Amino acid sequence: MKPDQPTDAAELRRRAHARLQTQKPPANAPQSAHETQRLLHELQVHQIELELQNEELRNSRAQVEAAVSRYTDIYDFAPVGYFTLKSDGVITQTNFAGARLLGLERARLVGKRFEPFVSRVDRAAFNALIQQVFAAQAHQALEAELVRKDQPARTVHIEATLSPNGQECHAVVLDITERKQ
Repeated sequence: MKPDQPTDAAELRRRAHARLQTQKPPANAPQSAHETQRLLHELQVHQIELELQNEELRNSRAQVEAAVSRYTDIYDFAPVGYFTLKSDGVITQTNFAGARLLGLERARLVGKRFEPFVSRVDRAAFNALIQQVFAAQAHQALEAELVRKDQPARTVHIEATLSPNGQECHAVVLDITERKQ
């Protein structure tokens, strides 16, 4: 996610100059050299304030980018599967562990329903879990089996909660096959 490139200084100056040319001089324009000097000082103070604010913005942006990078690393390389699901169970996002659990690349999972990866026996319970998360806006948990064509079924613990925007839910999927055995 790359932000739009800022307008360069020369373009900003050109636009500001053009806007200034279209404005009428204020009725209370400075009458004396002292008043002009005071206004010049005030403009210089504002310029320094803006420069300081820009520096703060650059620092804040660097901090946000570092935090996003840390979050991405934690999300992508976590040992449990993370999924973001729509109310109909369609996967909108997953991490590497989630993709490994389902046996597909992340890009191929986006837009697919999660339900076909759940064993037929557990599908009704999984669908009920998703409905409860959205209806009750509450944290829900379920133990189910995931099925893949290339591997035996895996027992997983699924915990799902509604996202802050209320439009999707976040599901943590932990493989507990060995623990169950």
